[in-house]
Amino acid sequence: MNIVHEVVNGIPILKLSGRFDASGASDIEHFFRQGDTEPSPHFLVDLSSVSFLDSVGLAALLIGWKRCRQQQGELVLCGMPQAVHGTF
Repeated sequence: MNIVHEVVNGIPILKLSGRFDASGASDIEHFFRQGDTEPSPHFLVDLSSVSFLDSVGLAALLIGWKRCRQQQGELVLCGMPQAVHGTF
């Protein structure tokens, strides 16, 4: 999985591509766990280029969602392809 991180208007954006499974989930979990250094409790995750998402990848997104909620923020998912939508 490839991860591109950018900040637009103060909102951190993660653009993911490829297979989002156990091999990439730890990178996403690490990103959200170190998120206290980010200036915003809000995150946008672009899944438009993700070809596969398994339960481990979904769990990593839940870690991010919990972190955002604890800081009165939001985790927003966008661009979810049909193949990924089925996992949700």
